[in-house]
Amino acid sequence: MDSSNSTWPTTPDTGVDSYPPLCTQRTAPRSPKLLLGLPPRDASARSAHCFGTVRPQNWGASAASGVAAAVVPQCGPMSIERARPPDPFDFMPPRPTLVVTSTDLVDGGQLPLAHGWDSGGVGGDNLSPQLAWSGAPAGTSGFAVTCFDPDAPTASGWWHWLVLGLPAACSALATGAGAAGDGGLPTGAFQVRNDYGAEGFGGAGPPVGDHPHRYIFTVYALDTDDLGLTAEVTPAVASATIAHHTLARGHLTVQFAR
Repeated sequence: MDSSNSTWPTTPDTGVDSYPPLCTQRTAPRSPKLLLGLPPRDASARSAHCFGTVRPQNWGASAASGVAAAVVPQCGPMSIERARPPDPFDFMPPRPTLVVTSTDLVDGGQLPLAHGWDSGGVGGDNLSPQLAWSGAPAGTSGFAVTCFDPDAPTASGWWHWLVLGLPAACSALATGAGAAGDGGLPTGAFQVRNDYGAEGFGGAGPPVGDHPHRYIFTVYALDTDDLGLTAEVTPAVASATIAHHTLARGHLTVQFAR
């Protein structure tokens, strides 16, 4: 492998790329895309990238030796082998249950690739799934919808979607309603930037080789039609504010791995 034009070092005398510290090297862009698996510049000449590194099992062997490759869930030199986190909603105050259904998803099933991220080598279409809900209690003045991955290798999971300002008359979102621009949402509804740093729905993009990630789609019945928030708030602020106004909620959970 010719790395003469690369900023990444190589293992001496082997020509094999050394383990690239993509998440810690000062010159690497500090971007959510890097943390979620985007290849470095000149990716066609790289066999490794953050959170999905393919490297020879015998790291000192030459790539030409035919040593089998192994997928190691890594972020640069950092292993992400870890215990699976609990369901975060198990620790939330109990609320009555909304019935949440989807024509695109099956609760407990696999997330179709169409709803995967359209970057980072995932190959998805970044398409938000259709969701419908019923059973809102009396006093419901509006709804919110979120998608959260508790299995992301961070201390705070990963927010993929947050929709606020849905009116009380709304009982469904069509497939693709989470596209940037809010064009597929009811009047007055808007989307908070997800943890990719982008507006709208951000599809699944777990690290290569990691255990299956859960994607928890949640619909909240709220006691207000105005949470007093704007699209510029962080997902954490939006989530905390939603929690203070939740009358009922329902979930639909699917899994995805690569």
